[in-house]
Amino acid sequence: MSRRRGVAAVGLYRQAAEAGNAGGMSYLAFMYASGRGGLARDDAQVLVWYRRAAAAGDEQAIQELARRGIR
Repeated sequence: MSRRRGVAAVGLYRQAAEAGNAGGMSYLAFMYASGRGGLARDDAQVLVWYRRAAAAGDEQAIQELARRGIR
């Protein structure tokens, strides 16, 4: 993914996440975890968004939190 596309993706994921979309929350967490889309790696934001996504029922977020040893 090019940097420009990554930045655009982050904007869309953030809009979806803030609208309550669990998939958007999970993808936004991934972008923070990987430092893509113009975002700096930020473990605090990773946890915020994976926890919100998991609470909304996103299976990927639930698995990622479990992989990290976090409930």
